Amino acid sequence: MRRAPTQLAPLLLGRMSSTAATTAPREAPAESSATALRQQPQQPQQHDSAASYEACLGLARSRHFDDAARSFEAFLGEQPRHHKGWISYAQMSKKRFPDAPSLAHEACRSVLDRGLSANPEAAQLWQARGLLELQAGNAGAARGLLERAVALDPALAPVLKWKALEAAGARSNAEG
Repeated sequence: MRRAPTQLAPLLLGRMSSTAATTAPREAPAESSATALRQQPQQPQQHDSAASYEACLGLARSRHFDDAARSFEAFLGEQPRHHKGWISYAQMSKKRFPDAPSLAHEACRSVLDRGLSANPEAAQLWQARGLLELQAGNAGAARGLLERAVALDPALAPVLKWKALEAAGARSNAEG
């Protein structure tokens, strides 16, 4: 039986509405939501951006990385300015390769760069990209990216006070 989109979203999220509860089979919420998400990974609910985003997160949290990647791709194809979606997708991409740090870094960087191409005014994306470089030990590159984030959103300025970034700034001032 095909459900109307308004009935499907609660099932995808593992929360049953009163209407859905009477028509859906009784399964454990985590299993039913993971099963439903794997069955339709490329069709996030268009009517509700929050539900679509939560569906992507649910797949990532349940470590169904291939399905989550397809869901994020579909969601971000329709919502390219959803900076939280790009950041979550990047974090999930990094978790896909726990035993290969350079591959994890590259996967995360690639997603963030795509997000920045789609949404260059998203300070949070610049911040995430800068923090990724800082984690990789590239303090100089991180500083430039984080300065861009702060230029777009001054509320992010405290990140520039971190010791690793202050040291990178001192080195670049000494070299310049």
